[in-house]
Amino acid sequence: MISKKELRARFRRKRDQLCKDRHAVASQQLSVHFDPLTLSFPYILSYASFGSELDTSLLNKQLLSRKQLVLPKIVDDNIELFHVEHPETQLKRSIWGIWEPLPELCTQISHAQIGIVVVPGLGFDQDNHRLGYGRGFYDRLLVKFPPKTKKFGIGFKEQLHPHSFPTHEQDVSLDEIIVF
Repeated sequence: MISKKELRARFRRKRDQLCKDRHAVASQQLSVHFDPLTLSFPYILSYASFGSELDTSLLNKQLLSRKQLVLPKIVDDNIELFHVEHPETQLKRSIWGIWEPLPELCTQISHAQIGIVVVPGLGFDQDNHRLGYGRGFYDRLLVKFPPKTKKFGIGFKEQLHPHSFPTHEQDVSLDEIIVF
């Protein structure tokens, strides 16, 4: 069986090799796909993509225009959630190079207020599990949402794994994987 470490390296290489046109098309498809899903919820937790991740900027602009955009911020070993209304002044790059909310300029949002969670990953399997970066931030976060909150893993079709990932007790499955 392949280890999670080997799987992470394999999926990162696959994602890194995708061309810019492929990224642009997938980003557009993401925003079109999620537009109708988000209309009935007050807040949507997205993320600010980085590196070769599926670009969430178009989706985030849609959510921002409807005042629904919530972004994560890593605080110690957890993720806190903040409503963002003015990204040009309310975000700062973290030590990992990810744009995160400035808590003093944003409103903290509770898990119960979130209708949809958009989750990044390096890979996704047939059982709706995600392969993250290995620090467990999202696994610790996802267990805090009420059952009604929909959790969607997003990525490229090249990030789908035809078999089940090795899982641990703390790994949280998602409601659906959406790939482009």
